[in-house]
Amino acid sequence: MSTLSPLISDNILIPCYYPESAAASRVMKEILEQQFNVEPRRENMMRSLMLSAYTTNEMDAASERAVAAMLDEVLCHLGPILADSDAFRADLGRLMQKFVDVWKPALFSKKLILATTEEDDQISGWEKMEEFGNTTEPCKTSLGRPKFRMLNLFPRIYVPELDYVVHKGIVLLPWQETVLAAEREYWDWATRDAKKNRWGRDANGGNTNTLSRRERRLSVSRGPRNGGME
Repeated sequence: MSTLSPLISDNILIPCYYPESAAASRVMKEILEQQFNVEPRRENMMRSLMLSAYTTNEMDAASERAVAAMLDEVLCHLGPILADSDAFRADLGRLMQKFVDVWKPALFSKKLILATTEEDDQISGWEKMEEFGNTTEPCKTSLGRPKFRMLNLFPRIYVPELDYVVHKGIVLLPWQETVLAAEREYWDWATRDAKKNRWGRDANGGNTNTLSRRERRLSVSRGPRNGGME
């Protein structure tokens, strides 16, 4: 999900689909945001002109192109770990098309609606992944510093002009109970594995290259080649 979230934000949940290309749609998003920062009405006028310049079929084709571009990027990231990439692409494509259908009214909103995966100063502004349990404070001496501040699982959707949040966005925090339990389980396994390897070295006199008794017996029974004569 942390791979999908920014791609959804950059390709699907955008202010305007540009028929020329998916890359052009991402550029148009940046232009509209810049216009909004200067004067919100300019952004609204530019977006309205863009939407009125193309037919419904052309805009539908643009949204399909955006979905295809996102799926290509997803498979570039996740392809090596997928058992069936074709089935995954087909299922995800259907889901993203539903996202497009839900998002289309936002294109015609009088107020700019944005989606972002960028972190705010306050993590509390995001909605944590409830399935991973409550947030706790672990003993820092046992786990050390977390390796991530938070993982974004779904974009925050908001109306900047009204300072109104449509959806808080979903994140996974490093101090959630299930994450901590998984990390503790990993470190317990790593500790046991290190002890087992250390015991194996001690059994061989501290030398990992020491032959076992069976290996020494076999090497003696074979003897040198050609009866020991060259």
